[in-house]
Amino acid sequence: MAKKKMSLALQIFIALVLAIITGLILGTNGASFANNYIKPFGTIFLNLVKFIVCPIVLVSIINGIIWD
Repeated sequence: MAKKKMSLALQIFIALVLAIITGLILGTNGASFANNYIKPFGTIFLNLVKFIVCPIVLVSIINGIIWD
């Protein structure tokens, strides 16, 4: 028996509803939770993106100058 997969739109809608419910439950107490536990992961992610994007842009510009 094949399982039916949920559509992407339905998955996004479910995630949106769960995020709203979580935000209402945490309220103002969630700010300290976010700062202490979630923010470091966001900072690490952004630093990794910068670590990858900056060299790619630099190499693209240099490549455009050399081969143009």
